[in-house]
Amino acid sequence: MQGKKIKVGTVSLTVYPWRHPSGRDYWRWAWYDTNGKRRYGTRATKQDAITAARAKALEIHNGTLDLSEMTPERRSLVAAFLALDPTWSHIETLRRIAARKSVLLADAVTEFLEIKAANQGRSPRNLMTLRKNLTPLVADLGSVKLDQITVTELDAWLSQIRHLAARTRQNRRASVVTFWRWCRARDYVPDRTTEAEKMAKPITERKVPLTYTPEEMQILLDAVQPHYLPWLVLAGFAGIRNEEMHPVPTSRKSPLLWSDIDLQRGLLTIRPETSKTGQRRVIEMRPNLRAWLNKCEGSQLGHHKPPDKTRHGEDAETKRIGKLVGGWRRNALRDSFISYRAAQAGIARAAMEAGNSESEAKKSYHDAKSQEDGEAWFSLMPQERG
Repeated sequence: MQGKKIKVGTVSLTVYPWRHPSGRDYWRWAWYDTNGKRRYGTRATKQDAITAARAKALEIHNGTLDLSEMTPERRSLVAAFLALDPTWSHIETLRRIAARKSVLLADAVTEFLEIKAANQGRSPRNLMTLRKNLTPLVADLGSVKLDQITVTELDAWLSQIRHLAARTRQNRRASVVTFWRWCRARDYVPDRTTEAEKMAKPITERKVPLTYTPEEMQILLDAVQPHYLPWLVLAGFAGIRNEEMHPVPTSRKSPLLWSDIDLQRGLLTIRPETSKTGQRRVIEMRPNLRAWLNKCEGSQLGHHKPPDKTRHGEDAETKRIGKLVGGWRRNALRDSFISYRAAQAGIARAAMEAGNSESEAKKSYHDAKSQEDGEAWFSLMPQERG
């Protein structure tokens, strides 16, 4: 007669034929108790022995669990659970689900934005974007509990705003994903891929960034008002963001100062309190930028209003000089710097100096230029001004 091996998880027991001293044949299996003493189980038939041995293996695998004092319903539930061969991580997951607080979406968004406001740092732009993108979601699904919202409902919500540009819808999706990940960290939703992350991404086309030619930049240099010259050359020849030179007053950001510019050593430092990303970066200035800044040293880096703002009915400086080159191109000065600098030193170096990741620079700012184009751009010197 052949024996039978029983395996439950890491526990293995073998049912084997055994003859009693009286001469009667039985089926037996052995195991060690918690004290290390060898124990035996015996049944008259092989099938009964297999059934009993499997129950013992399951009991050993999951600890010495006595089901005799439970109600039939709970015994059935425990038996079904143990049959799944659970691990401690499964048990912990069930505990977390049972303890999870059911929260309305509107309440969670309020809490999320309050925490973001407390930790926003010097720039409120991220908070403004989150609030703008989450407000419509609260209007439509605010009274629904978070753990009851599915990807189907979120996709339907996003598809309702088809009148908006694909990039705008993509930005709204990104804010919802950020919020849902925060909810996962707060244990408001299960610890797995969130329903928001499953949302379909709106398809957007990456357009080639707008740049200026060296000839157009020369026209701008010739036409710009003197007090705006530092802004123009810092943006075009160092990629400094407009908000780093003219931060929003409510942002508590510190604008770029002359003390951040070391003309003798040719180094420009963007302080953390100035940088959009909150990270310090150091830029090695091109010779033409040093020459332009030497020309206007002592003048104000900032003016009474940013160059793209209109006040007292007068044209913004960007609009005024933009007319000379076919219209002002938003972000084109920074895009030009990255594109022409990449032609000289590579996209990685250009991205680092501009305060971007290499991947983002490739996607959003980089327009392929030749090395000759780069040399022409960074050869624009003050003496060439007509």
